[in-house]
Amino acid sequence: MNIEGTRNIVEVALTAKIRKFCFVSSIAACGWKDDESLIDENTVWEDNEARSPYSRSKYFSEFEVWKVIKAGLNAVIVNPGVILGYSGTESGSSQLFSVVRKGLPFYIDGGSGYVAVQDVVKAMILLMKSDVSSERFILVEDNYTNKQILGSMAKGFGRKLPLIKIGGGLIRFAGAVLEFAGKLFRVTPLLDKKMASTATKRSFYSAEKFKTAFNYEFYPIENCIEDVCKAIIKERNQGN
Repeated sequence: MNIEGTRNIVEVALTAKIRKFCFVSSIAACGWKDDESLIDENTVWEDNEARSPYSRSKYFSEFEVWKVIKAGLNAVIVNPGVILGYSGTESGSSQLFSVVRKGLPFYIDGGSGYVAVQDVVKAMILLMKSDVSSERFILVEDNYTNKQILGSMAKGFGRKLPLIKIGGGLIRFAGAVLEFAGKLFRVTPLLDKKMASTATKRSFYSAEKFKTAFNYEFYPIENCIEDVCKAIIKERNQGN
């Protein structure tokens, strides 16, 4: 769906001769490093068993954009990290806020790059107004562990910090069980083997290319989380 949909959109954009196109990809489409060195726009992407279906779909969707760029489409690509912001829903990363608000004593190893939603929007606007073309940019404020992110959310809601660590082996086992159950009952599991494996990994991303090109400073994730927690609390108080 991601790949075919992207292909259709960029081909129409080329045919319609739009002035400029901005494609929102993901850090999931970037390369990978097993150590703590930074992943940037030039890190090589390898298709292997460790890649999740989501990662593959984003990478090959981005590949469709590059093909049409070569055919003449004026386009730029952004690769945001995990996007945080107030949405008024409980889907995607917003689900994390909902879970922590109710109380979450557990955390698992792993971590990734995070970015506030307003920074993603601002970056897209800056790129669209610029002369930059045929380039991709990683967008992250910084890299954080799962424990750090969950801890900041807990603080924002006045909840206890998550202190109980769940080992990676247990998470992967749970993913395997839920995946099997999903196939058995023909439902989409909340967690599968690939998702469990990805969740326990720690990756480090660099947004230096974008920061240097536009002299840009990202909004601190801790402030973003505080803003979202306040918005959720206000919404719930108004609903009572």
